[in-house]
Amino acid sequence: MSSEMPTQKSDLVSALISAVSILVSKGGGAGAAFVALLILTNSLDPAGAGFVILVQSVAILAALLATLNAEDSAMRVLPGGEEKAPGTTAAWFTMWRANVLLCLPFAMAAGAAWLAFQTQSSLPALIMAGLTIPAAAFFRSTAYIGKAIGNVRRSSFIAMTLRPLIFTAALGCLALSGMANVVTATAALFLSFALPTLLQIPGIKPGLPPARPPDPKADLRSWRRTGLVLMAAYLLAEGYQSTVLLVSSISLPPDDIARLGVCLRIALLLLMGIIAVEISIAPAMSRALKLDRSEETENLGQKICLFGLLIVTAGAAVVGGISDFILSLFGEAYAGDTDILRSLLLIPLTASFFGPNLSLLSIAGENRAILKVSVVNVILHGVVIYAAIPYGLFWVATGLVGTQLIWQLSLFLTVRNKLGMSVWLPAAILQVKR
Repeated sequence: MSSEMPTQKSDLVSALISAVSILVSKGGGAGAAFVALLILTNSLDPAGAGFVILVQSVAILAALLATLNAEDSAMRVLPGGEEKAPGTTAAWFTMWRANVLLCLPFAMAAGAAWLAFQTQSSLPALIMAGLTIPAAAFFRSTAYIGKAIGNVRRSSFIAMTLRPLIFTAALGCLALSGMANVVTATAALFLSFALPTLLQIPGIKPGLPPARPPDPKADLRSWRRTGLVLMAAYLLAEGYQSTVLLVSSISLPPDDIARLGVCLRIALLLLMGIIAVEISIAPAMSRALKLDRSEETENLGQKICLFGLLIVTAGAAVVGGISDFILSLFGEAYAGDTDILRSLLLIPLTASFFGPNLSLLSIAGENRAILKVSVVNVILHGVVIYAAIPYGLFWVATGLVGTQLIWQLSLFLTVRNKLGMSVWLPAAILQVKR
């Protein structure tokens, strides 16, 4: 008993340090990305800024397609995989290489064609945008692999903080030198994906096991299925902004993409409040769920709800109150979009109202349920955005709030049906009253 306690304490301390490092990395990266957006919108006209913002969205989503989201399966397969079955790491890399060889050329062609059709930009800008897609794909893979083999702090810092800092620094140099244009700004975006990828590789090699033949019993089909299932959820979670802007580009010109992108970026910064609370509580919630302690899991999920909403509400009040000033920092073209921004602030408020239901489903391994809910809601988002565009950006923003409500409600009902838990604000308030 006494020998187990120090190990448990050291594991807890290590998990806490990793959680704090991820939060600091995310916060620093969010701040750097905000500054980069300021430089971009003040250096280029709205159409040029909209093109670069759209390139980033296309690159992020094409990177997902380029590997069939194999990275998410890495987070489940690689940790401890070699101990259970030698050759697991080699088998996973075999699957990853096959996915890249098959899908990366298609992702590059599809992304470049989409940008060419939707923006009608110059050939040099489109070539630079096309090169950004493989850079984003390898950046994403190295970041996830680094975390999966246990190099969490280093990988998180490079992926979440250093990448936005490189983009910000590159844009700043272009702006100061008077060389900022669509092509050079897109090149800066390419650099922000390519350079961190090169920096990740030296940290990955030492953490890999000795070379072994791939495990012949490895269930590659199951791993691919996991990546595809979580890909659908990614579109409405981490990739939410990219998904919205990509769908909006069907009908919106690049200058309106820039306006919507700026407002979305500001509003979604408030999600840092939820992330901060979830990172601190999620390890305990995950442990309780795996030990079948449903009541404890539910209570922890409700705490994330309550504390997250308090932080997000305070942030939304501040941002809503000074929205005129914030938007004026981006230039005259964005100064009149206060109603759009204030409407979009309801998105993080809605997310915090319902809490970590997607995380609960993921931890519980309810992949099929996640897939069903995600696919339906991705389609719904696309339909609503496309239908709202003719009426203006305010109605697009209003439609996004409505679809976010349906998405979060769907996750809540799925958790209640599959796991028997009620994780949302009303239940959290009742728990406090008890």
